[in-house]
Amino acid sequence: MQSLVDTGSPRSLVSQRLAQELNLKIWLLEDQGCLVSASGQPLRLMGKTNVPCNINGLSIGHTFIVVEYIFPNLIVGTDFFIAKPGCH
Repeated sequence: MQSLVDTGSPRSLVSQRLAQELNLKIWLLEDQGCLVSASGQPLRLMGKTNVPCNINGLSIGHTFIVVEYIFPNLIVGTDFFIAKPGCH
């Protein structure tokens, strides 16, 4: 699976396709807000999900925003490192 650690992204994102492939439950967003891609195109927000992450044997979960389409399928944003200060 291709993923990207993006220090320019304030939110962690996962594609709807990957969330479905991993059988992750998708919840509605309380605040729809607006996110745009690096190219300036608006992203279609589908909900949020908890993605289990394994970093050097440490298993932790993090809430990712589910978007209709992104490439790569998983983008780890700065919110991950703020919420998990021991993981950088």
